Amino acid sequence: MKVKILWCGIFLLSIFLCQEGVFAETQLSFEDLLTAQHRWTIETSVNYLTTVQDNVTSITSLIQLADNLFLPIQIPIIERTNTNIILGSLGIKYGVSAATELSFRGSALKTWNASSQATDNVIEEEDRYNDAWLGITHRIFKEDNIPSLFTFLEFCPIEKYGFAVDSETKYAFIYGKSWNAGAMLYKTIDPIVLSLSLGYQLNLARKKFGTTVNPGEVIYINPSINFAINNELTLFWGVNWTNQQASKINHEISNIEESTLKYEFGLGYQISEKMVLHISSDTTINSDDTEASFIIKSSYKI
Repeated sequence: MKVKILWCGIFLLSIFLCQEGVFAETQLSFEDLLTAQHRWTIETSVNYLTTVQDNVTSITSLIQLADNLFLPIQIPIIERTNTNIILGSLGIKYGVSAATELSFRGSALKTWNASSQATDNVIEEEDRYNDAWLGITHRIFKEDNIPSLFTFLEFCPIEKYGFAVDSETKYAFIYGKSWNAGAMLYKTIDPIVLSLSLGYQLNLARKKFGTTVNPGEVIYINPSINFAINNELTLFWGVNWTNQQASKINHEISNIEESTLKYEFGLGYQISEKMVLHISSDTTINSDDTEASFIIKSSYKI
């Protein structure tokens, strides 16, 4: 019931934010990435992910939680499995100074898992709280003759993680096991903005129910091209390369090291001086599975 209330809150807040100032004419600014000093920004996002897997026993899938944050989720596979995930997040940012902001974000997810083996078909549904993240972002260089440079560090104080126990998944809260750090570069060549994000996510081993799981570290690189069509609309295209180290259960490899390449496409719409809406989608390039996601994200400056 509490998870459904959270989902309703994210949905209603997104509608409210999107209605604010819809007739304003302002320009998208890549220098205005940080929250202004002593001001607040509210962010909401909804991410839909669908995967189809064949002929494997289990897999760790990465779902994008934020621009530079990936969530490893264990998905059970029996011959053929179609998994659909909706991940909703609600966050808030505070500008400590003109170059530094603090952030907090929490998320919840709902999954539909349909598996088939021979003539047997199983459909499972689940909704639950997922995790919470604390972060700090700092601008080192402001764009001039050189690209603007941002660095970030995020820490997950609490998350709900699934452990495979006796052929079923049991969930438990774990604390302080995930970290994420990286950098972002931006260079404007009007009307084009070139951007590059790269980072490293540390997922420490977690132990519950007599089972020790090490999800494996993640390295990611995300170059993109942003094209400003007019004062309100920007299109972007990019690729997202991720490398996930081998995951282990009770110190034995459960999934081998895997690299994934995704095509990304989307748009940003400046609804008003305070409100920005982002819509994007991506598709995984991988011979072993098919994966696609659709993301709607909004931000509102208080």
